Amino acid sequence: MGLGNEGGGVIDSMNPQTAEQFEDMSKAVWKRFSSFESSEFYQDFAENFVKNLCMSLNVPTLKKVKGHVEAFHSTKLKEDKANAAKAKKGKPAKSTLKFDTQSQYMTGTVAGGYDDMDDFM
Repeated sequence: MGLGNEGGGVIDSMNPQTAEQFEDMSKAVWKRFSSFESSEFYQDFAENFVKNLCMSLNVPTLKKVKGHVEAFHSTKLKEDKANAAKAKKGKPAKSTLKFDTQSQYMTGTVAGGYDDMDDFM
């Protein structure tokens, strides 16, 4: 499952020992997996992959992962809401105006039954 053209590939041949090597492996794995983002199965794959990765993590690391995931989730929700608001603005709502002739303002009961029209002349 590597990125190379020969045999086992780059990822298969990696055996990281240092932080830098693990970072390189992380980038290679991410690059490989991101090439599948357009697949209909990618979302389920990513969920299961992350779940399986997290099983062996210690509590402090899980807390960090949780923080990152919650931040991503919050950002995605805001983006979705903004996109939904833009979509709504694109379709103008059908506005209607109703004139209630029985309201207190039309019948003169707001000012205790006083009607301005009685003082006209």
